[in-house]
Parts: sequence; structure tokens; C-alpha cells
Amino acid sequence: VYTAVEPFDVKAQDLGDVVVLTGVAQIKVTSNGTPNAFGVRFTDVYANRGGRWQMVTWQSTRLPA
Repeated sequence: VYTAVEPFDVKAQDLGDVVVLTGVAQIKVTSNGTPNAFGVRFTDVYANRGGRWQMVTWQSTRLPA
């Protein structure tokens, strides 16, 4: 269960009907009752579909501890 996602250092590229976000996020989760926290570097892509922004892909790589 994700308990928090805190993005920072986010950069946006506006490509018209598509926006690409890149950045770093601190993720907090609870798995089988055990809390865990780690950082990721991410790329997130949104597309404007019929006037609504929709996330179309998310890719993240866990950062070293």
C-alpha cells in the first residue's frame, strides 16, 4: 500500500498535446504491515485526450540507498 509519494526536482516539457515530466520522488509504502521508504527517478507522460489530461505511461528506477 502506497502511503506517500513526494515528488521534487520535477521538470516539465510541454509538447502540445503531450507533457513529459521527469524528476525524483520519495516513496513510502507498507507491505505486509512493514513500512518501507525509498527514492526513485521517474519519467511520467500525460496526453491530452478529448480535452482531458490522462497519464499514459510511468517509468521509475529505484535510487541506491
